[in-house]
Amino acid sequence: MNKIVPFKDNFDLIKSINKYANIVLYISTIVVLVSFIIGNSTKKFDLVIDYVLRANSILIISFLLMNFIIDYLLFNARKKKRLDFIDNAFGSSMTTDHSVGYFSNENIQPGIYKLAVNGFENVFFSLNISKKMIIKTLIINIVILFIFLSSAIFGLDNLVVLIIQLMLPAVMLQQIIKLVLLTNNLDSVYHKYCAVFNDLKNGIEPKDKIPAMINNIIEYETTLTWGNVLLSEKIYNSLNSKLSEKWEKIKKEYGIIQ
Repeated sequence: MNKIVPFKDNFDLIKSINKYANIVLYISTIVVLVSFIIGNSTKKFDLVIDYVLRANSILIISFLLMNFIIDYLLFNARKKKRLDFIDNAFGSSMTTDHSVGYFSNENIQPGIYKLAVNGFENVFFSLNISKKMIIKTLIINIVILFIFLSSAIFGLDNLVVLIIQLMLPAVMLQQIIKLVLLTNNLDSVYHKYCAVFNDLKNGIEPKDKIPAMINNIIEYETTLTWGNVLLSEKIYNSLNSKLSEKWEKIKKEYGIIQ
């Protein structure tokens, strides 16, 4: 069966913009680093460096604007994804385009139980991808943050350029904090799902766990909306086979009906 993901085009657009935003970020970082090194080695090029850093402010503003656009598009893409999530679980038609093969729980009868299983699968994948993203994000963002802060503290006299340049470290720091908190919150939701399905495994009726199921779904979606972090497709592709295999083992462990 061919996989159909109706919201894929939305996320592909976001990833494309994000790729160009990163290119702008890296170019801007190189410009600042080279200007900082030259500026502290000789005073011959001070005027040139001043103009280069002013021009670099345009790159920084462009990066910030692209991030704003990404946040907006990501918020809307997730709304579309949520509608598909509900349709898949209940067999409803809240949207006209439905995913096929996106979730691995197609044989479960539509209803709140399937919604919970799909939610469990979502948080399992999201948690593992975000965990894998942390180290790389920390390294890249800390390096960029250090370069821009060093340049701002030790090398800039132009107040306007200084203010613009300091905006980028603030964004880098925000991205680190958001990803770490997102991962921690996802880990909390994941273990709440584990508790729910452990109770079901031990004989508690599904109807008695409906409030907990709904709470987990709301908490997961609220966490994603708050963090608004674009999870790495590259990491997803590299982990997909391993995580899918582990997810099947988790379903067997908790006796999830197929």
